[in-house]
Amino acid sequence: MRSSGDGKAKVSEISGGVKITYTFKKAGITIPVTYKLEDDYLEARVKTADIEEQDTSQETGKLTTSISIMSNFGAASSEDEGYFVIPDGSGALIRFNNGKTTAKSYTGYVYGSDLTAVALKEPAVTEQVYLPMYGIVNGDNAMMVVCTEGDSNAKLTASVSGQSNSSYNVCGFDFTIRDSDSYLYVGRQFHGAHRL
Repeated sequence: MRSSGDGKAKVSEISGGVKITYTFKKAGITIPVTYKLEDDYLEARVKTADIEEQDTSQETGKLTTSISIMSNFGAASSEDEGYFVIPDGSGALIRFNNGKTTAKSYTGYVYGSDLTAVALKEPAVTEQVYLPMYGIVNGDNAMMVVCTEGDSNAKLTASVSGQSNSSYNVCGFDFTIRDSDSYLYVGRQFHGAHRL
């Protein structure tokens, strides 16, 4: 969800880090995220039970369907030289600023796509993402990002400069909170949703 200027953030200190509570007033959704600096890594965590949604039983109510955390962390500019390391099959590299702006951005579901979801169009040919991680190499600097929880509901996305209306090269995880599918039943089309 894009906040369109509606989002507000409240910062409070916690042991070893901060808790930032993001509130999207128009949608009636509040998402608390904790950030902790550990010995040799930064941890970002969302407890889905702490997500607050108003009017979920009303027709006008909004539900959180997915969350993207720190998806621009480690973003590389259009001048940087480097690449993303993607665990697609036996491994793949996506080089920054490779000029492939008309190609689709990379999306790979960790441990493979949901086999019960019926595809409405033929998916792109990719290998399965076997590990819940990715790497960023930018010049002489590098970092690895590892998903330690929620990985079975995660997908890895990556796009290069100019590919997704941005001049930055970005890579990150999107987490599915609620999924949905369309299906036909006795000649009528229905849409179902369930919380993961």
